[in-house]
Amino acid sequence: MTSIADEKNALRAELYAARRSVGTLEQSLSKVTEERDGLAQKLLHLQSLDRTGEVQQLQAALKAESDAKKSAEEALQKITLERQRLQRARDELATNLLAAQQRAQEAEEDQQRAEEQTAAAIAELRALQTRLSAEAAEHSRGIENDASSNGSSRDLEVERSRNAVLAAALSSAKAERKHAQAEAAAARQLVLQLEQQLQMANSAGPPPPRLPDSSVTSNGPVSVAQSEPPQDDATDTEAMAKQIATLRRQVMQLKTSRDKLLSELDIQFIEAERLGNESNALSQALQEQREAAGTWERQAQEACAQLERLKDLLEESAQWRREPPTPPSRSEPGENGVPTSGEQDSTTEGDKAEADKQYIQAHILDMEQRLMQESTRSAALDLQVRALCAELHRAAHATAGLGRSVLPALNGIESRLSQALSAGR
Repeated sequence: MTSIADEKNALRAELYAARRSVGTLEQSLSKVTEERDGLAQKLLHLQSLDRTGEVQQLQAALKAESDAKKSAEEALQKITLERQRLQRARDELATNLLAAQQRAQEAEEDQQRAEEQTAAAIAELRALQTRLSAEAAEHSRGIENDASSNGSSRDLEVERSRNAVLAAALSSAKAERKHAQAEAAAARQLVLQLEQQLQMANSAGPPPPRLPDSSVTSNGPVSVAQSEPPQDDATDTEAMAKQIATLRRQVMQLKTSRDKLLSELDIQFIEAERLGNESNALSQALQEQREAAGTWERQAQEACAQLERLKDLLEESAQWRREPPTPPSRSEPGENGVPTSGEQDSTTEGDKAEADKQYIQAHILDMEQRLMQESTRSAALDLQVRALCAELHRAAHATAGLGRSVLPALNGIESRLSQALSAGR
């Protein structure tokens, strides 16, 4: 009995639900009927309207939607191409960063080599300065003979050649410094360009707008489906920023090293100029020593010739003094040793002539003696004049040596003043 009652209750519930569903269906049917009546009225209204204008408007709207779809597809294609171009640009930027880093490293190595060469040139210049100072001291004491002059000339030529080699080394160091400076400037320019391109890439990096996709419904409007592109990866940007910061630090280090190298090269150029002036002064001193040696040699030859002439004059004077006067010739006496009257007259005339001859010979001898005395006195005066000329040359040589000894000190004072002024600036 209980089961029958339960079944009755279930049937009643189902009947009640069926009645409710029937009521709902009746309401829906009434609504559908009303909508059908409304649609029939609308259809009648549409049939009464000008169907031609409505169709044209719908066609224009469809064409506008088609144009919008086409432009959206073109924009999508352009954005895709732009993204590909930006990706290629980023790859090129990464490659350029690596190349710039390598070039910066090479520039740093070149700068280190230039600094090493500059240090070697500094050592050579200091050695040359020491040697030139020693040579200046030796030249200030004077050159005693021609052999030492030739040796000093050879040493001076050797120093000149070494000075030329050092000047060439300094020129090469300057060229390498300019090359390193150009490399650093190029690296800085490249870093700036890469930073600008990175900023442009970051500014051009936002995702493109969603593009429409045509799906025309039955009533005519076009719905555009939007697609979302993949987002940019920030890892490459961070790595690129780190590389740019590293390159910037390297560029600053290169700039500091370049400034230091420039100051060292300026100091070395001043030293080279001073050494060149000292070398020119030593060359001039050597030329003066050669001229002085030639003057001394000419004076010695002239003195030897003068001594030979005095020796000849003294020998002639001694020979004249040794020659006795020739005795007068007398005629033979007459017979028995008694001269005749004619013989006496001739004897008197002969005595007078002999006396005149002796007087003339004595006067000539006296004049020759006076001539020899005057010649001797003239030779002595000539020797005194030559001795005074030698003293004058010696004094001029001492003055030149004093000037050459003062010149290095003045150059050193000038270089120290220049360094003090540069340090003050």
